[in-house]
Amino acid sequence: MRLLRGGQPAYWDRLLEKSAENEQTSTDFERKVGLLFKMLGFQVQQLGSGKGAVPDVIARGYCPDHQYALLIDSKARQNKNYQISTPDQRALTDYARHFFKEYENRGLHAHLLIVSSGFANDQTEKIREIRSNSRIRSVCLITAQDLLFLLESRLKNCKIDVEKLYDLFSTDGIISRERITETLPAE
Repeated sequence: MRLLRGGQPAYWDRLLEKSAENEQTSTDFERKVGLLFKMLGFQVQQLGSGKGAVPDVIARGYCPDHQYALLIDSKARQNKNYQISTPDQRALTDYARHFFKEYENRGLHAHLLIVSSGFANDQTEKIREIRSNSRIRSVCLITAQDLLFLLESRLKNCKIDVEKLYDLFSTDGIISRERITETLPAE
């Protein structure tokens, strides 16, 4: 098996990126995103397309002093500048509002995460509106490539666990490689 960038399987890199760019394989992309979160150490529930106003994936992280849930929406797009549209904003707000109540009542902090092949530059206003209308704790965006980088970082450093990952997912905005490197412990 050929490896890329010091340990990541080259075929996985191509499959995830192609899935993120191809709207016809959105279900495959959702499944792969769920698998990545399992590999990161989360308890994963695949919901996905065709099940109403629900996230594609729910990833739960259990830490010694708190628990949290990531409501993950996977956006398979051909272009690399996904912008949260008004219909997407409504859907994200609706299920964030629903799951926020459910999880907060059970003692889990609920966060929203969007995974795509890329994002338009400024999503600040849409993120602010989703948070204020749903009371979700944070709204984060991450590219498929940076999600793979996060997994690669996790595989290289056993000190990175779901508790350390909480710091990444509890702050609004784009989770970039730089943010990953700055937030997580060094090897």
